[in-house]
Amino acid sequence: MEQYYTLQEVMARLNISRDTIMGLIRKGKIPGTIKLSNVFRIPESGIQRFLEAQTVQPRKPFYVPRQRNRPTARRRARRTQVGRR
Repeated sequence: MEQYYTLQEVMARLNISRDTIMGLIRKGKIPGTIKLSNVFRIPESGIQRFLEAQTVQPRKPFYVPRQRNRPTARRRARRTQVGRR
């Protein structure tokens, strides 16, 4: 017979909040969850399937501002000459 856990037991085991577990249950990410009155029971197999489905996703590279080409001495001199006319 399969063992079922309460929300508090799953919270302690997975180290996640009650709201997170409830969201996972609503989305169907933890299969086999049973609601008896106002108490949820989560099967061991559902927890194992959830953990197996978790994959580490690579982080998106952080934003690196693109460096502009700095004006050369000739362009700088030209800019000052144009402004003087």
